[in-house]
Amino acid sequence: MHLSNFAFTPDNLRFQVGHPVTLHLVNDSTGGHNFSAPALFAASSFPAGTSAPPNGTVEVGGNQSRDITFTPLRTGTYPFECTHFLHSAFGMTGSAEVVP
Repeated sequence: MHLSNFAFTPDNLRFQVGHPVTLHLVNDSTGGHNFSAPALFAASSFPAGTSAPPNGTVEVGGNQSRDITFTPLRTGTYPFECTHFLHSAFGMTGSAEVVP
């Protein structure tokens, strides 16, 4: 997934319950962004020795990338956003659907 100035690409994700996911977050801009999905991460498990990101948010510095591995455990549609000042207001939002 690419994070750029005020956009996630793609902005709609689809995962399957019980199937591990490694989400590769790439920040294409020079400023910081994050992927904040507290409800999705609360409804997921994480590999041994790791835990959910603090406050359900993964920070990604400018021109950097981060990976987060998790297994969704419950179906539903979960919103995500960048919580940096005004980023979500400018459209940096999306949703993740977890299907059976």
